[in-house]
Formats: sequence, structure tokens, C-alpha cells
Amino acid sequence: MRIAAVFIVIIMLFGCAPEYVHEVVPQYPVVVAGTTLSEKPDKIVSLSPVISYLISEFGYGDLLNGRTDNCLIPEELAALESVGSAANPDINAIIELDPDIVLTLRALSKKDLDMLNGSGVKVITLNPVSTISQMGRFYRDLGLILSGKRELQNQYTAYDNVYDSRITARFKGLVDVIVGSCVNIPKDNLFVYLDSLDGMVATPDTIEGNVFSMLAVNAADLGSSYYIEPDVLRANNPNFIFTAGIDAESVMTVDSLKDSTAAENQHIFPIDSLMFEYYDCDKIAEMLRSFAETLFVQNEIPQDPNDGQDQDA
Repeated sequence: MRIAAVFIVIIMLFGCAPEYVHEVVPQYPVVVAGTTLSEKPDKIVSLSPVISYLISEFGYGDLLNGRTDNCLIPEELAALESVGSAANPDINAIIELDPDIVLTLRALSKKDLDMLNGSGVKVITLNPVSTISQMGRFYRDLGLILSGKRELQNQYTAYDNVYDSRITARFKGLVDVIVGSCVNIPKDNLFVYLDSLDGMVATPDTIEGNVFSMLAVNAADLGSSYYIEPDVLRANNPNFIFTAGIDAESVMTVDSLKDSTAAENQHIFPIDSLMFEYYDCDKIAEMLRSFAETLFVQNEIPQDPNDGQDQDA
């Protein structure tokens, strides 16, 4: 339940339970990315697949009335009218849909902004995610848009909204348990996350690099924007290779990795990269648990203490 989820987070944040907790109520106006929303939006056009996905995941899919060509997960989004691409949206089509707000990860041109604002449509540009803490802020901002600021009447009136619990209770706490259970990780353990066969790898400024660094040291630590010099990566010689769905045979064609310890020992692990593309914290946490148990842990990792609890996300 919503109240239970907020109650759990308050205990985690403040270390004790408040004496009295009354009903949780939505509060507007809210300010997100410099834009003020005076009330809950009834119609939303999303120009980002991840935004469309999370709105549906949170149970607010009925608010979406427009999407881009690439917003296809979940499959129910295909029934919505497409307004082009995030890079080249059809502004006239958006205006015809008469949404309250447009949500995007890519800044629109001044001309497009002026047209939408002139038609009474607000545009909110959310920041892409490259770290776990940024993921938390992303969920928070999206939660504010969808359900407003949530206040506990007579107690802790500054608490933002229920979506913080999704990160705090179900992800950060679980990761702490996982990392704490990894009792035999060598300090010189190195990984690399291969994003594509042309040598793109997860560097420290990417969400993939940030997540896997919880389990091991990134062999691409000296790189940025998914690139590191091949000779540097070869010299770092990773022990484990995680890939964006790329199989072991194909990895052996990458010159900087084919002679690595990971390749020699066949420590190559393809994963579903959509969990990163769609900021799916639950799937990321479960993936970390699985790899931690497989590669490092001597004892079974305790189950998520929040599993089975109703967290209305």
C-alpha cells in the first residue's frame, strides 16, 4: 500500500517510526526541471521510450495519449498515436492531441518549444541517467509529475513522494545486502561491459559501468562516453566480460578482448541490456543478485526483505 511504502522509507531515513501517521494525500503544485505543474496532468505525450515504459510500469499508462515511433514497450503503447521521433517530433500532431504536458529526454528546439507553449502545452525535459543516485532522482521527478508531492499530514511534511521507496527500499538496500554478501571478491577483479562489437564499452560515466562497479573494478575506468583506447583495455585484461546480448563467439572477434583472461576462461555473460535502457531498477537488482551469487558468494544472498510487500509503484 502507498502508506506502508512511505512508512518504510521514513523509518529507513530517520531511524525510527513516527508516533502518528495519517493519510497520504497528493499535493500540487510541484516543480520539476524548472517547470511548475499546478495540477495532475490528464494527458501526456512522451517523446522517450524509457519515460513511456516507466509511466506504464507505475500504473499511469492511461494518461499517455501520444508517443514516438520507438515507444513500443509495453506492447499496449502501439495503440497510441505516434508523433514521429524524439529527434524530429511532429509538433502539429502533438498540438492536435491537446496534451497537458510533453515529457522528453532530448531538449526541443526553441521554435518547437514556442509552438507548444503558445498552444498551452508545457514541456518538461528530464535528465538522462548515468548513476544509481540519478536513477533515484529520475523516479522522484516522474513520481512528482504523475501524482504530485505526497505529504504525511501532521508528520514529516517535507517528504516528497512514494516513488523514492522504489529506489530506497527495493534497490539500494538490496545492493547493500548483495555487496555485503560477496565475501570472496578479489581486490584486483576486473570487468568490462561490452556494448557493441565496434568496441563500445561501459565507462564510469554510464549507468552500466556504474552498476557493475558495485561488484568489481571497471577495466574501462580511464575511458569516457563508452570509449577507451583498445591498448589500454587490452593491458587491463578483464577477468569478466558482460555484454549487451553479444554471445561469446562474437566477443572473440573483438581485438582488445579476445586474448583476455575473461575470454580464456569463458567468463563471458550476455545480459538483456533493456534493463539499463529503460532504467528498470528491479531487473537490475535481480541481475546483480544473480551474478553475485554465481561468481563471488559463498553463502546464499538473503532475499529482498521487501519482496511480497505491496509497494504501489
